[in-house]
Amino acid sequence: MTDTSILPDGFWVRPAKIDDLEAVVRVQNAQELADFGQLLSDRESLKRLWQGHIFDLQADTWVVGAPDGRIVSYASVRGPGRVRLFANVWLFPEYTGHGIGSYLLRCAEKRALSWVGEAPMGARVTMGASWVGERNQRAQHLLECAGYEKIYSFAHMELELDRPSVSPPSDESIIIREFCSGDDEQAVYVADEESARDEQGHVPQTFEVWRQWHLSDTTLLFVAWDGSEAAGLVRGEAMGEQGWIWHLGVRPRWRRRGLGISLLQYIQREFARRGLRAMKLNVDMFSLTGAFRLYERAGMRTSFHYHTFEKELRAGQDTRV
Repeated sequence: MTDTSILPDGFWVRPAKIDDLEAVVRVQNAQELADFGQLLSDRESLKRLWQGHIFDLQADTWVVGAPDGRIVSYASVRGPGRVRLFANVWLFPEYTGHGIGSYLLRCAEKRALSWVGEAPMGARVTMGASWVGERNQRAQHLLECAGYEKIYSFAHMELELDRPSVSPPSDESIIIREFCSGDDEQAVYVADEESARDEQGHVPQTFEVWRQWHLSDTTLLFVAWDGSEAAGLVRGEAMGEQGWIWHLGVRPRWRRRGLGISLLQYIQREFARRGLRAMKLNVDMFSLTGAFRLYERAGMRTSFHYHTFEKELRAGQDTRV
């Protein structure tokens, strides 16, 4: 463990426990309100992450507590593919300026460095810090001082679901339906990987890694089929009264045929049918696929911006697109 002597007197650190769920969500929500003006995290989503088989709660998380026992900060690190690693640090705003964020970032980096040897031979390995709010200039300065560089800027977009509408695919040969476990995995994997190649920073994944990260919950996974080929997909999640879209992708051969809008409107209808009040997503402002413009045409509006910072842990060939 990183030296705790840099923390304020009486403060302590340990791995998160399942009993910390409520306290950690309070920390996340406090920073979200300060940085973004709204709540984004919820208990059930965090619980699913912590209980997932690809996440080691004991080794991949940290909570910092005040002398009165209250948890005031939380951090986690994850490393899909062991090539592009990510850390997140949350902190009650009133505790900024005490070295807690810097301390947790170093804890996350130390854990990430232990994964570097698992990356493919010769591959470049990076450490990213995501969800850094545009408002949070202190966090941006901290990352820059620690050797991180701003590499991506995202827009958080929303649409109220008071007037849902659905248009059928412009190509009548396309059928959109729910993901069918046991039958669709391989075809959807091929479609997901191919559609994501144009996304900045995408790291190709093996089928096994992809399945672990993307098929843990297929409740709101919908696939567009052209005969036996998966032409595109959209994957979402219900969080409280909000419907989140985690990924929408169309394979190059099927683009410019209205399929992206059709997939978006399809999941919009599903969210509305479940009684959700808003549809939300995050999109790269400079996406090569023009995704930001597509969502604007669909009536979605930007509510805030945030950034991803990155630091190189091992030089090598960049496996990202």
